[in-house]
Order: sequence, then C-alpha cells, then structure tokens
Amino acid sequence: MNGAIKINWLDPNEPRTKDEEVEVLTKLWNFSVLQEREEERLYDEECEDDDDIFD
Repeated sequence: MNGAIKINWLDPNEPRTKDEEVEVLTKLWNFSVLQEREEERLYDEECEDDDDIFD
C-alpha cells in the first residue's frame, strides 16, 4: 500500500486488549511523525526553489 496502513478505529463500546490499543496508537503516532517529516521536506524544497529566483 505504498507506506500507507489501514487502521480500524477502536470503537469504545467494543472490548479491546491493551496491546490492541497500543498497536493502533503506535501506528497513528508513526503516521503522524512521517506526515510531519514529509511536510517539512516539501516546505524546505519549496524554500530552496524560491531561493533560486534570486540567484
């Protein structure tokens, strides 16, 4: 899936183990971190392109 993961949200009415909760939250956290890194990379890339205008 090209780095994407499928996460089924935890329904609070369904009993889950702590391990299942931790697994889902870890995947969500990791996705968030990767997303932020990608946004920073794109921003830096855009800034470099803007700097080229003045060269």
